[in-house]
Amino acid sequence: MAGPQDGTEAEALERLAEDWITLWQSEITAWAADRELAEAWSSWAALGAAWMRAAATPPPRAFRAPGFSMPGSPMPASPM
Repeated sequence: MAGPQDGTEAEALERLAEDWITLWQSEITAWAADRELAEAWSSWAALGAAWMRAAATPPPRAFRAPGFSMPGSPMPASPM
């Protein structure tokens, strides 16, 4: 495979890369300015935060297996 002659292929690739970066910068800027998209992302973020809170909450006593305790819990598991 032959290398670039006179640097023209390398220059063309560099221009293509710069154009690609410029394109994505403009797309990201447009997304950031889109109110509906921001609201949708906010909804998903709230859903994710609620899921994380639920995952960190121990299950109700009725659903705990005997000897259950949360990792790092300072109190031992109480018998049912």
